Amino acid sequence: IGIKNARELARLLALAPWSGRYRVAIIDGADALSREAQSALLKTVEEPSRRMVIILIAAAPELLLPTMRSRAVPIGFQTLSDSRLIPLLAGVPASERGELLALAAGRPGVAVRLAEDPAFRKELAASTERFARLLKRDGGAQAAFSEEVASDPAALPAFLTFLLDRLRANLHQHLGNGAASADTGRLIGIIAERRALALTTSVNRRLLADSVFFELAM
Repeated sequence: IGIKNARELARLLALAPWSGRYRVAIIDGADALSREAQSALLKTVEEPSRRMVIILIAAAPELLLPTMRSRAVPIGFQTLSDSRLIPLLAGVPASERGELLALAAGRPGVAVRLAEDPAFRKELAASTERFARLLKRDGGAQAAFSEEVASDPAALPAFLTFLLDRLRANLHQHLGNGAASADTGRLIGIIAERRALALTTSVNRRLLADSVFFELAM
């Protein structure tokens, strides 16, 4: 999301409401805002009028500039249990729901899309299976993947997102175990940082992937 979009949004927010009492802006995918776009929005976020509401939706809030995050009120959304996702899959045959629940990993939006979009279901199932196999393979296979990500910019962020989903699920399972929770929490922080680097910088992706496998081995 570029600076032109941000400037236009700031202009619109400065206008009086057309109807009702508030002007509301929802930026879905705020983690896709470029640094320049975030800087252009900073003054609006710093000094909003009393009749202005700005909602930033981000799957990776660590990609937002610290100055943006410090001026926002964070509202976290946790993953949901399978029992709460099942009603969203009412139109899916019972024999297929287990697979979709596993792929959704507690994310209601993903569950709905899986139920409605067969192509997305096939793509997510293939990548999940591939990444799960990769974690179980030897160092040679993982080194080959590190080579691959050097020429495929999308591969490493997709793998790191898969890892974060697995680690968060693992964290929920071990909340009563202090040591296990601490180890998993530490890994989540590391992987989230690595994903931010992969998405926002020209870092050497091969070395970044190697560092991730090293952390997992530890």
